[in-house]
Amino acid sequence: MKIFLSILIIIFSLQSWAKSDDIKEFSIEGYSIGESLLDYFNDDQINKFKYPIVRGGKKYYEYHKVDSNSKSETYERIYLYFKTDDPKKIIQAIAGRNYYPNNINDCYALQKDIVKDLESIFTKANKQDLGNQKVSSFPDGNSYKNDVSFYFKDGSMVHTACYDYSPQDTSTQDRLSIAILSKQYLDWFWSL
Repeated sequence: MKIFLSILIIIFSLQSWAKSDDIKEFSIEGYSIGESLLDYFNDDQINKFKYPIVRGGKKYYEYHKVDSNSKSETYERIYLYFKTDDPKKIIQAIAGRNYYPNNINDCYALQKDIVKDLESIFTKANKQDLGNQKVSSFPDGNSYKNDVSFYFKDGSMVHTACYDYSPQDTSTQDRLSIAILSKQYLDWFWSL
């Protein structure tokens, strides 16, 4: 029942996306690309909840992520990403996450339903289904992700993945992630 309720909530949260082809008009929990974090938080709150981006055990400070600390019926965590030296703190990426400790099959089932909905909403986007592959941060490990992305003409992307982490690789929890990513953020992220 909990899975069914989660599916319905996520589907309803995606329905507002169907009316636009501009990634800036899409939202996760009311947050959209191109808005300022300062519309939601003051500088002290942002500084308190911001973290550097970590990839492969290395910390990167050009962008930061902020844990919105929102209580949401849809997502257990929401992260907002902004360029560190941007005085306006414009949101360049948004990610919603749900965690699946010892229950990755529920993650896969929910992701499959989300992808079906995204296919019907993003009919002009280029879908890329990479299937199940090793997590690049742990090339010698046993951590995997099931990765499906939708690419837009402007270089932005909507991405969903189930991450099945091995305890031998990391203490990070298995999770579902759905994200809206601007071209600017993606250009930086893929350059790492």
